[in-house]
Amino acid sequence: MKWKGVKGKIFQTGVFYIYFSLFMSGYLGKYTLPVVTSDLKLAAECGYKIMEKGGNAVDAAVTTAIAVGAMNAFASGLGGGGFLLVKIPGGKCFEYNFRERAPASANANNYKNKEDSSAGRKSIAVPSELMGLIAVHTDFGILPWKDLFPEIIKILDDGFLVPRVLAQKLKEFQGKILNDRGLYEAYTRNGKILQENDLLQRRNLARTLKEISRDPSSFFTGEISKSLLEFINSEGTVILPEELSQQQVTRKEVFPEIVNKTEIYTTTLPTTGYMLRLAAYILEHIKTTSTPSEELLQSYLIRIYNELYSIRTELEDLQDEQANTNSLQIHLQNRTAADTLLQSIIGSSPFSPNKNSVVEDHGTTHINIIDKDGMIVALTSTINQYWGSGLMDPVTGIILNNQIDDFTFSDFATYSGIKLTGSTVNQIKPYKQPLSSAMPSIIKRDNDLYIIGGSGGIRIPTAVISTLARIFLCDDPIDKAIDTPRLHYQGGRTIKVEGKYTSPLPKMGVNWLVLRDDEDTISSCVHIIKYNIKDKSVTAKADRRKDAAVVGREYSSIDKLESEKKKEFVSFSYRFDFSGNLFKAITDM
Repeated sequence: MKWKGVKGKIFQTGVFYIYFSLFMSGYLGKYTLPVVTSDLKLAAECGYKIMEKGGNAVDAAVTTAIAVGAMNAFASGLGGGGFLLVKIPGGKCFEYNFRERAPASANANNYKNKEDSSAGRKSIAVPSELMGLIAVHTDFGILPWKDLFPEIIKILDDGFLVPRVLAQKLKEFQGKILNDRGLYEAYTRNGKILQENDLLQRRNLARTLKEISRDPSSFFTGEISKSLLEFINSEGTVILPEELSQQQVTRKEVFPEIVNKTEIYTTTLPTTGYMLRLAAYILEHIKTTSTPSEELLQSYLIRIYNELYSIRTELEDLQDEQANTNSLQIHLQNRTAADTLLQSIIGSSPFSPNKNSVVEDHGTTHINIIDKDGMIVALTSTINQYWGSGLMDPVTGIILNNQIDDFTFSDFATYSGIKLTGSTVNQIKPYKQPLSSAMPSIIKRDNDLYIIGGSGGIRIPTAVISTLARIFLCDDPIDKAIDTPRLHYQGGRTIKVEGKYTSPLPKMGVNWLVLRDDEDTISSCVHIIKYNIKDKSVTAKADRRKDAAVVGREYSSIDKLESEKKKEFVSFSYRFDFSGNLFKAITDM
């Protein structure tokens, strides 16, 4: 009866969920501002509701990120980190880098095999997601911090029904779930793994979020910090208190890469934003010939992937003072390098596979938001592999990352990196950030703004680039561009093909691995919001592969009539003083 009573609470609040289901879809829809896309519908609904209460895109991003990390905890959360772009309406764009850093004790000699770097306490880098969310909210948020949490806290207290993808990841990784006390207590009932539509309550995490909403410093210097550090360091010191409390978030202005009439705003190293910049340059110049056949398009894309993932093995964290200055970091912006890549791709030379195959990681989540004033946020966050380190602090309910596995170790190949004997590129050292596959991006093409990003670890670049290739090279609408089956290639002699792909495959002299149409194909998930600056129209599409969702109010003729009648509006301009504080001037037009 108690269980039914809890479920009754969910039913009583069902008006909220039914209301949003009227305005949410996984198909291509036309919407009025604001709009949210997320890997999880319920999380996107939480973010949308924040904007209905007067919040902006940054407020909604904080809530959505917290919500998706709490419910789809296998991919992201407070125990991880990420990257965020925020673009002011008609103004500047800023990047926030809150990627986890290696602890002060980091030393390659401490890691003897890939198990050391991928699971357990030694695999944990300093959690930094919360610090990043605080930083961007301090700069741009308008609602009080405490007002961003009540909805998700209530959901965690009352319980929610296990979504399909979470159920899949519980089943797939039940070994991790059963071997850790915190995960076991959260995700099993009577010793059995929870299944789809089972009721799931996360009351320890709800208590943690209540404390963070009241006093976010508790995560860094208070009771939450104390619990986390005791848990992480229970088998020997991994992270020091000052590393958690004194972490820094890097904020920088982003200037667009301009290719013909296209402006590309994306993140810098250690992300894969450089891949998008180079790919866009190549695709724009291919466009000058003719629209390619499907077979020729895939041949182009495979060659692009081959070059881009080869470059990836020569890059590392630009903030590392001893970064390899002889690497391609120096001339990633050099058009000569891009022209060389272009000629190798469209030329007649035979395909030569990159010998270094980057082994896969999968965890990540992505969020796109545009608010009623046109402020844009694109956010990608992660705990690295599914379920991170495989450790949940049972007191706080926080799952810790295994971001150490994204470094390169010369003695062994990690699960998500590669072995490069004799190389120092991307090798672990204190306070260093490992490479990331994230590429949250904003693209301006004529009067259209595309807000795009993906989840799925190392498959993010190929998923995003292939989607944009279909939009810009083949003139596909965004729903077709996202839904069309993809190929994935990251080096070596095997190219992966989604099970529903039916077109002829190019003759490349490689092996083709056709994936099952289940968990293998949902590992890359792309969503896009397309906003026309001139007529203010919004179209959006979320990827079916991971049950991603668009939440917004669908556009109707009534909206058009009302918008034509409305002549007065409020515009916002922003400026910063030297301390980074935000001043908002409201001007009646």
